[in-house]
Amino acid sequence: MFRRWLSDDGFFLSENSGIKPVVEHVKINYTDKTPAYVAPEDVYETYRTMGNVDNATLNLGFNLTWLFTVDAGFTYLVRLHFCETLPEVNEPGQRVFSIFLIEKANG
Repeated sequence: MFRRWLSDDGFFLSENSGIKPVVEHVKINYTDKTPAYVAPEDVYETYRTMGNVDNATLNLGFNLTWLFTVDAGFTYLVRLHFCETLPEVNEPGQRVFSIFLIEKANG
């Protein structure tokens, strides 16, 4: 579980790579069931968001797509962290998205 957090800047597939808000000193409320080492504050201080929460039409032009090259023959764990930091997003359905994981063999 202990690992180093690196920037994702070099792994984006599209130019519309979302918005990287400047967030300093994020206050995360960890619990006994979710200790700090599961997701250090660095993870939440370097998040990306899509478009504009008030303009769903604008968001249609955004697609956050990462491309990672990995060695075949191994099993990988993909861990996704979600944390809403915008105070105006406080109702169910205000932030809706789809997640796709695609396996593609080269060769």
